[in-house]
Amino acid sequence: MTNEHGDAGKVDNLDPVTLTIEEWERAVAKFPTWPTDPFHALGVLGEECGELTKAVVQFTYEPHKGVTLADIREEAVQTAAMALRWIGSIDRYNFTRGPQHYQPMPAKAASEVEHG
Repeated sequence: MTNEHGDAGKVDNLDPVTLTIEEWERAVAKFPTWPTDPFHALGVLGEECGELTKAVVQFTYEPHKGVTLADIREEAVQTAAMALRWIGSIDRYNFTRGPQHYQPMPAKAASEVEHG
């Protein structure tokens, strides 16, 4: 791979499937319960995806922060493991609409919409 990161841009060629399953096992051992609400479960997955995004941004645009490809792979594996947890519970989720409330538009915004 050609990049500007030197050794930080190199990773060992480890099997991503094995790494993901091992991470899934660690996550379940550490946090054996999982949300029954699919949106809360997506929040867990989204949090991991956010950490992956942050690592990629820092590696690419903020190399002084010291993020390596190994760090990025670790975040990607954690994201994949949470995706497997999400999929693994798909038949246990409570897919019901949550309570909702009416939210009026603020007067200033309504005025701007009316007057274009």
